[in-house]
Amino acid sequence: MGWLRSHVLTIEGDHTHFGYGIVSPATYAYILNRVIAAAAPAATPSTPKVESAPTSATSPTTTPTPSVSPAPSVPTPAPVSVPVPATPVTPAPDPDATLPCIATVSASAGARLRQTPVTGAQVMIIPSGANATVMEARTISGETLRWIRLSYQGQEGWTREDLLSFSGSCAAFGLATTSTTPAVIQPTGAAATFPDYTSADLYPVPMARYRFVRGFQGPVPQHNGVDYGGDTGEAMLAGPVGGLCVASVECTRCNVPGKPSTILQGLGLANSSVFSDPAWNFGYGHYVIIRYLNNQLPPSTRQTLANMGFPGGHIFAMHAHLSRRDARAGEVVEARQVIGACGDTGNSQGSHLHLELRASRSPNYTSWAALGSGLLDPLLMFRR
Repeated sequence: MGWLRSHVLTIEGDHTHFGYGIVSPATYAYILNRVIAAAAPAATPSTPKVESAPTSATSPTTTPTPSVSPAPSVPTPAPVSVPVPATPVTPAPDPDATLPCIATVSASAGARLRQTPVTGAQVMIIPSGANATVMEARTISGETLRWIRLSYQGQEGWTREDLLSFSGSCAAFGLATTSTTPAVIQPTGAAATFPDYTSADLYPVPMARYRFVRGFQGPVPQHNGVDYGGDTGEAMLAGPVGGLCVASVECTRCNVPGKPSTILQGLGLANSSVFSDPAWNFGYGHYVIIRYLNNQLPPSTRQTLANMGFPGGHIFAMHAHLSRRDARAGEVVEARQVIGACGDTGNSQGSHLHLELRASRSPNYTSWAALGSGLLDPLLMFRR
């Protein structure tokens, strides 16, 4: 958390709590009229819902006009305190109350879902960009931010509201929305339907044009996947019967123009600091992870999983060092759909795909590290 000047920010959505009203389209904050006022009494069902942005005109007669103090010309160290009602404000009638309230994870590192607010045990990590259904919003004593109870992939838990954006019908929870149309939650787990993969063939390589560069060696010596060389921008394709994108993660350190890799930024290859740095995505660069359920795997791969102690297990395939990510977390991808593009990001010395597989008995994705015991040679599922 920290502070930025209003002339470098555009804002959009319901910013009434911060004095800007409802802003659409996105507008630089410094050119808007900002009014900080004492909280108005709770609206009654007959009070019309005001959707326009605030202006210098007098407020509607149905709402008491607040006494406004002029903003100081010089910022002071102390933040402006906005009074918050001691009791929840009854929301105005919502014409779209039949729509769900959907939370989209906006934090780049994902949102940690806990069994109870604040200190509860971790249930899972919902990846960045994934959508979940809002069940409850709660103010916790001693906490500045509210905690939101979510339902995601058949599991429920709590996370902080600052890690999320909201869409759909959220008035009942007192949550500001970025859109009245709820984000779409794709079916996952048992609810998602995928055709069986009945071919005896292994999966094709995820790129149409490639060359085999390096095979799987496992943790000692360290090379946990297979490398396929390809031109930067070569389309990265999903499997032959589709799958579910469970993670699509940006490498923030890779966004230096013309210098997307550690080598190009002077850190060299296999610099130990990179593998502990989430800004480099621990060396993977931009990556996308696709989950393939057991019935989507080649028969020989299913048998291999059973032999390894994962009968009925599922596979998560990471596509790393991408130049572009096209699939979003939570998206059900079609057969051979473009999910990204080959690149040279992260711990890389040339444009290529690093394909890494991990198996799991559960179809639910929590984190890549949690799947470490299921490390698998990609050539047991993909062609060379």
